[in-house]
Amino acid sequence: MRQLGVLMTATQKRLLLALTAVTALATATPTTSAEQRFQGVGFSADGTTIVGRDLSDLCFAEGMPVLRLDGDGNPVFFHALCSFTSLLNGTTFTLNGLTYVTNNSSRTWSCERYDTNLFRFEIRNGDSVYDGGGADRSEIAAGALYPPGQVVTVTYNFTVEPGPTNIAPWLVIGQWHSDWHGGIVQPVHPPLAFFLFGDDRLNIMGAWSATNSTVENDMTLYADPNPLVRGQKYAMKIVTNFMNDETGFAQIWRDGVQIVNYSGPLGYGQATFWKEGIYRSPTNQTIAAWYENTIQTPSRALPGSLCTTTACPRTAPPAGSLCTTTACPRTAP
Repeated sequence: MRQLGVLMTATQKRLLLALTAVTALATATPTTSAEQRFQGVGFSADGTTIVGRDLSDLCFAEGMPVLRLDGDGNPVFFHALCSFTSLLNGTTFTLNGLTYVTNNSSRTWSCERYDTNLFRFEIRNGDSVYDGGGADRSEIAAGALYPPGQVVTVTYNFTVEPGPTNIAPWLVIGQWHSDWHGGIVQPVHPPLAFFLFGDDRLNIMGAWSATNSTVENDMTLYADPNPLVRGQKYAMKIVTNFMNDETGFAQIWRDGVQIVNYSGPLGYGQATFWKEGIYRSPTNQTIAAWYENTIQTPSRALPGSLCTTTACPRTAPPAGSLCTTTACPRTAP
């Protein structure tokens, strides 16, 4: 391969060859050779970023390649110079008809929005939302509260980036969260969540309790015997009815194959809302994931949505709260 403005290592040459193949497939322009496509392109001094002309055709989302591991065994990601917006903690935005709010440590890498429907979440050691410590988190929460008995469908694609196997004792990569407003008495865990427990195998956990009780009944709805394939996109469909009696149910499909078909009590007798991203026990490890095309049906925010003057105090929010003083309006929504 001809030198492209800078000396390239063998690793960089292999990476550029891979990018050439991916770009050629994606753009399908047989009249433009790979050599022409990469004219004027080089690598940054640290070897982690391609620089040069307009590189929009190099932006691919399903897992940025890993160049190497650092001294702690965490991946050093390759970054094409794609256009994105960093969404810091408390940022509100609209996604497919619903208002969402970010919940992260306000690092530039915490939540990156690449287009209307494509988000990258990354957490590193110490990425707690609050200065007092606690769990590492980068999530977005939908502002629609669905009451018990409301059947809701969520569809989305997600990809966990290549990197070392998860070592966090627990890590959540998507959850239905129970409403926490107004001193509600209930268990603390999500009534439905997608977990990794110390490795890369997906576990889908459900929980229920009697209304106004903290006694939690946990259920394993699905336990994958195989690890997630890093860098592979998974298409998810979740249909739920959070009722803490015999009318509750959860049905979940992955890549068109149903992996959960549960009927029975689910939830705590409270309204629920959807959250996606990464949330885990504090761990000295870097992990990143992409979410794409999240759609909730029905897409409507009910009275008592996440950002209201009663739900979000004007003082600092309590630990674990989704609301921030900047995220919520000062007047009635």
